[in-house]
Amino acid sequence: MSKFLKDKLEKSFFMLITLAYALSLCHLYYMQTSPSYYCPLNDLPAHISAGMSNSSLYSLTLYILGFLWKLTCNRIMVSIFLTLLTLLSIWATFKLLKYLLPKISCMSLYAAALVCNMYMPLFLPFFNDYRYLGLPSFVLYHNSTYIAMRPFALFSILIFLKLRDQYFLEKIKFREWIIFSFLMFITTWFKPNFIFGFAPSMLIIMIIDFVRGHGKKILNYIIFGSTIFPSIIFLLWQQSQLFNESPEGSLGFSVFKVWGCYARHPIIATVQAIAFPLVILVFNYKDLIKDKTYGFGWIFAVVNICIYAFIHENGWRQIHGNLGWCANFGCGVLFIISMYKFLSTVCCKNLKYIIITSGILGMHFLCWVNFYKECVPIGNY
Repeated sequence: MSKFLKDKLEKSFFMLITLAYALSLCHLYYMQTSPSYYCPLNDLPAHISAGMSNSSLYSLTLYILGFLWKLTCNRIMVSIFLTLLTLLSIWATFKLLKYLLPKISCMSLYAAALVCNMYMPLFLPFFNDYRYLGLPSFVLYHNSTYIAMRPFALFSILIFLKLRDQYFLEKIKFREWIIFSFLMFITTWFKPNFIFGFAPSMLIIMIIDFVRGHGKKILNYIIFGSTIFPSIIFLLWQQSQLFNESPEGSLGFSVFKVWGCYARHPIIATVQAIAFPLVILVFNYKDLIKDKTYGFGWIFAVVNICIYAFIHENGWRQIHGNLGWCANFGCGVLFIISMYKFLSTVCCKNLKYIIITSGILGMHFLCWVNFYKECVPIGNY
């Protein structure tokens, strides 16, 4: 078979996979527009209602849902909107992997991007009862603000990694400052949790780079760090909107206070969520220092997981577990970065490495298949 024909067949195959997934997503999100849908969770009717009433101004997602709900064929329009955002997350993952692995074929990277957007934590009912509740998961379908945030957050990570390669050598350009700041601002507008976890992670990374650079070119660090200020200011406004109805609205510190309400064993839940990254780490732990991208993935994940584990909201929103969105996205970024590490090392490792890591990755995918089957039951809604 010629290379040209092989490439055509590969592209056709992945186009069919993407089309089939897109149609199933449209069906899923269409069902979710009905308040009677509950499998396993469904925030969409509440988000549409908030968008219609303008009672929640903190999220751009709610504005868009409120607008779409006023149109003809509103259920179809909402389902198409959420489907496009979910597919955009796959595209953003592909672009991130392509930047990190420019020599690997696009079809291989697209397959990896699909897997990174089609996996779930390992299901171990002996330790924790649910496939999703209490288990940080990058791939979610019930929360529209998270679905909207995810692709733009991934693009923000991509731009950050690109600028990190240059800012300690030269100042970032004004155009780059605007693009990065605006992208983080839009991401925060969709859902504030991203910047809540990204800001401290970025600070830690910059401190590490500053020490490695022996404190030189401090102006470069100040300019690069200032890109986050618009999002931080906007985040403070969002918090005032979220807590304006509750005098108790504030943050508290505890150990698994909220997480423990959803998982019997939160630490094991974390292992279930990042089993594949943990296995990759066992074989590549020395690269945590040598590979700054791989190191960033783990720093970002640990910061976001710690936010969920040790910080909680006070007042009536406490049990909602809203800070868990940080852990969800942080684990997802770690999964993508671990996929990059796996693809970049698979050719130079032994057979045992390939079998173990591929086996765990396959288990993550099978857990997603079982979860997705529960999310998309056949029925009339």
